Amino acid sequence: MSDRDEIDAAWADHSLRSEVLRLREERDKAQANYKFMVDRAADEKLEGYRELAQKVADREAEIERLRAELEAYRKIARNSNGVAGWHLNGDIATWEELGIER
Repeated sequence: MSDRDEIDAAWADHSLRSEVLRLREERDKAQANYKFMVDRAADEKLEGYRELAQKVADREAEIERLRAELEAYRKIARNSNGVAGWHLNGDIATWEELGIER
């Protein structure tokens, strides 16, 4: 092998090694970017579930508040005959007449 061939072979070897190194770096960057995007998507999805869980908890608290309020109104209805002044003639409008369950 001549000196020129050895130089060409050495240059080709160096060039190939440089190209392999560059491709590995490019691959590593792509993998890191992919992992970042997957993690980000998972975090966003998880955050969506957290928001949904909070909405459910808020609705459940509202339902409990409304149940307590309804029970207070039913207690009033159980302890009274109806609404005085409803008919504007002095008669009491009974809860049944008003369609109120006691």
